[in-house]
Amino acid sequence: MPAKTATNVINSGTIDTLQSKNCLLLEAIKTKNPNKVQLHFAEKKGANTNSLLAMFNASDDRFSSKATRAWISVEIEDAKRLLGVDLSATSDNWQEIDGKERMPLNILNPTVLSNGKLIRVKVIETVTPTEFEKTDPEKYAKRAGKDGDFITHNGDYIFMHKEIIMVEPSNAMQENATDDVILPTDNAESKTQANSGVKADNVTVAQTEQSAF
Repeated sequence: MPAKTATNVINSGTIDTLQSKNCLLLEAIKTKNPNKVQLHFAEKKGANTNSLLAMFNASDDRFSSKATRAWISVEIEDAKRLLGVDLSATSDNWQEIDGKERMPLNILNPTVLSNGKLIRVKVIETVTPTEFEKTDPEKYAKRAGKDGDFITHNGDYIFMHKEIIMVEPSNAMQENATDDVILPTDNAESKTQANSGVKADNVTVAQTEQSAF
């Protein structure tokens, strides 16, 4: 039986079995600040199967709909209060993985205990890079998978930004419960627009610290 933390259940999901419109709190990662950890989320966004670009590239793994990742830094005591999870440095659940101290959580559809709302990943696409992204736009622009072709909107690079938000449980399974902003993309052959279903797992985006709670 998976361990329970109030309404949040550790090991209640996996990234391999994550379904569309569901969110997974994969892990916590220790930071240099002893009072803070970084939480790593993944959400399976619904692919646009009517996209001409996606349809003509259905056999290309880079065009498959994968989990969208996002990270936020949180206070350990606030995470305990809002999620019911013990992320203290003295916990026995920390592991050394890939050179970092991580605590695997795998909580499916994490819930904020204070208000019962579900945590989700919101995607906002734009052709306007941040000041940080301007320093090396090709490093941060959206691509069709790692080292794949750049995905553009009217010939411009697309930059994908993410927020961790809360949604009402009754709205969570709606088509666009998180109000994502996904730009129409250019067809590589004709340069006409087609809404791409690409949700590359390894799209590189600038990470910003923000609070969802």
